[in-house]
Amino acid sequence: MCLIEHYRKAHPGQNLEGIWSKQPFGATLLLTEAAIVDAIVYTVTNPVKDGLVRDYRKWPGVVSRPGDWLKPVRYARRPELYFDQDNDEHAEVPARVTIPLQFKDRDPVAFVRDVEARIREAERAAATTIAHAGRSFMGDKAVLRQDPFASPTTTRPKYQLNPRVAAGGDKDALKQGIAALRNFREQYREAWHRFRRGLKATFPAGTYLLRRLYGVCCHPLDTPWCCRAPATG
Repeated sequence: MCLIEHYRKAHPGQNLEGIWSKQPFGATLLLTEAAIVDAIVYTVTNPVKDGLVRDYRKWPGVVSRPGDWLKPVRYARRPELYFDQDNDEHAEVPARVTIPLQFKDRDPVAFVRDVEARIREAERAAATTIAHAGRSFMGDKAVLRQDPFASPTTTRPKYQLNPRVAAGGDKDALKQGIAALRNFREQYREAWHRFRRGLKATFPAGTYLLRRLYGVCCHPLDTPWCCRAPATG
């Protein structure tokens, strides 16, 4: 809501009701450590692959760098828009970027170095692709001059896969993950039908909204098929 207020003031001629994509949220379950690293590299190098900046650290928007995992807690001040400025509560909020739990046993400095090496490799590959296409990087200053309400003229790809699980190339882990997801959906559907009829129902581990709203009973979380996943409820 604060961002909407910001853009309404900066662009009063726009009829702005929302700023986020209306596309369904894609929550891909990352089954292995390799899949987690792949997702980190993919996320931070998106502006590079799109030819916007040559170095992901030059992206003028918010970006979480691997080096941030080694930094202490930082504090964010309350924006002057939207929020009640007379309320001193939460004038500052703490924020800390931490290493994914699956890597808590790794040496943090070495892990950051390994991930940054993967990022540099992805950036070099992107630069080669862009150069072969006869294009050049836009640069951070040109990015900031763009109209925030502009949209690409190219047609958005349709009918692309929206994966629910990723295993970083591990075929066995992928098969187990797909089977676990299918099993979850079957158990959920059966429990949902019993719940609607007013019968006793135990939902599969991982059920979230019904547990928050109605306190439904759920099986304990057990994910041996997910690489080094913490067994928490």
